[in-house]
Amino acid sequence: MSEWSENSLGCLAVFRKGRKVDTADYQERGYSPYLGADAISGGEVGEYADATNAVMATERDVLMLWDGERSGLVGKGRCGVVSSTTTRLSPRKGIDSSFLYYALDRQFEWIQGRRTGTGVPHVPKDLGRILRISFPTALSEQSKIVEILSTVDEAIEGTEKLIAKHQQIKAGLMHDLFTRGLTPDGRLRPPQAEAPHLYKYSPLGPIPKEWDCTTLGDACELIQDGTHLPPARVESGPLLLSVQNMIDGDFQLTAADTRVNEEFYAQMHSSWSIKPKDVLLAVVGATIGKVCRVPEDFPKFTLQRSVAVLRGKRGLLQSTYLYWYLLGTSFRAQLWTRVNQTAQPGIYLDQLAKLEVPVCASFEQTRVCAPLEEIHRNIKALKAELSKLRATKRGLMHDLLTGRVPVPILEGDDDA
Repeated sequence: MSEWSENSLGCLAVFRKGRKVDTADYQERGYSPYLGADAISGGEVGEYADATNAVMATERDVLMLWDGERSGLVGKGRCGVVSSTTTRLSPRKGIDSSFLYYALDRQFEWIQGRRTGTGVPHVPKDLGRILRISFPTALSEQSKIVEILSTVDEAIEGTEKLIAKHQQIKAGLMHDLFTRGLTPDGRLRPPQAEAPHLYKYSPLGPIPKEWDCTTLGDACELIQDGTHLPPARVESGPLLLSVQNMIDGDFQLTAADTRVNEEFYAQMHSSWSIKPKDVLLAVVGATIGKVCRVPEDFPKFTLQRSVAVLRGKRGLLQSTYLYWYLLGTSFRAQLWTRVNQTAQPGIYLDQLAKLEVPVCASFEQTRVCAPLEEIHRNIKALKAELSKLRATKRGLMHDLLTGRVPVPILEGDDDA
């Protein structure tokens, strides 16, 4: 293991902030990729800029978003025109550019906590002086650390791509399954354009002849929202939950959850109750349309006004089928036609009950949901793996970028 040193960022890299330049949505002659927030965060380049008299970046430079809510965010490996909200950091001799990138990435929250500006926040102008970076003096050790962290990054990127691919497949499946359904042998019916005799007209457009189109009010035995009153919070009692508990299609407890007394709960649920598998739909505010379902063995709870509870009629509308239909684009398009466009947008329950839902036989509902449930499980597993990889990366960054855990260096590689 080589010796470690520490120095100010300004002594390790040369700063150069981007400037305003002419931009275009396509690459004209003399234009190069415009490197702003999207490029730094790994997104596709959507703009190009005139390279004449511009601040240019090479793959060896580290880019830092200097202005805006995400100021302090860093990226690497991009060539092009540095945007006016971005600063180029060119590593000095003795610092591996990728090592500098990881060292700055680890300091993102530290930088965010020291931003300045009353309007648009920005990185402190004296960042080069106040931020100190520890580093091994041997480039071979810096490279080894980069190699380890890059391997984890590649695994993270690969998992993110798999999740995106599964999400695309799920979206396509949802559209096909709720417009074409499945034949008894488990195959999608041919599209309506290819086999019009298999379809009939409905308020939702063509649906299979065997299906019906009805309203949520007719298909559900329960459509009920949460409390409209501000109940007193207590230390012990049933939980009072909200849209904040609706996370990635699941219903989860959070550290911010509050409770109400038993008397209020009994008053709220004197004529109705919440059951496992009930479908929850956000009906107020910016999260309108968010959907999840109540898990089995969930603690006793009630809801705030922002969430409605829906339960299909037995034998007519399965809860799982209802859940997946509410997640689809057809329902969301209907939903927004009924939303009150006020300062606090929302949809009244009587308007929600008028929205249409295509209904098929129970056995077909089960078949329609099966592939969606499977891909949902796959996505959850991938997200859990992604969470583990990110936690692994955080731990490695803490250990490797501080010298707490040495990396093995082969004899003869020490180039300090």
